[in-house]
Amino acid sequence: MASRSKENIQKKKAADTRNSILDAAEDVFNDRGYSKTSLNEIALVAGVTRGAIYWHFKNKEDLFNEMCERVRTPMREQLEKAVADSAGNPISQLRRTHDYIMQEMVNNPHYRKVVEILLLKCEHTSEATHILQNKRDWRNSVSDLLQTALENAKRQGELPEDLDVAMAVDMMFSSFWGMIGDWLVSPGRYQDIRQHARRRHKAMFDLLRFSPHLRMNPPEGVF
Repeated sequence: MASRSKENIQKKKAADTRNSILDAAEDVFNDRGYSKTSLNEIALVAGVTRGAIYWHFKNKEDLFNEMCERVRTPMREQLEKAVADSAGNPISQLRRTHDYIMQEMVNNPHYRKVVEILLLKCEHTSEATHILQNKRDWRNSVSDLLQTALENAKRQGELPEDLDVAMAVDMMFSSFWGMIGDWLVSPGRYQDIRQHARRRHKAMFDLLRFSPHLRMNPPEGVF
């Protein structure tokens, strides 16, 4: 029993150290950007040795990816659950998931800092090509889930049968991340970003329902 208790203490200590390193990585990457950040700087902020970082992470790239995954995993799980539960009410499930993500964006400093790093603090240099691929992979996984949810909504009659789902997903993705990027750069523009996001979300679904230019065979010509 004493041996198991000691093992549990050691596991908790290791987990606490790992989280301290991830917390420090968020702060340093957010302050200096990816390319200018060194593991020595992260170790100093975390109050650990460089060796402790290598005990938990292979290198700076691995640490960065794990920092992102720490906040992305609950987001992905929430969206996966919404898609799985959306057979009877897909749009309502997406609305609740959207509210949850915005709640995290406003109230969870870890999530907000990682998003700010990804959107504003990552230079697409030769050293950071993995970050661009990381962003592409994340976008593809989220887009696939959104596409499934919208296809469910079409089957349930909540969206038009001839909706161009690929176009709709592109618009939803661009609108959401454009709004988030704008908010991070100019937070004072939004009196209540969550309320603004709800209105934008509803307006987007009005477009999906009624715009002829979001159909599989849109009208010809321009405005």
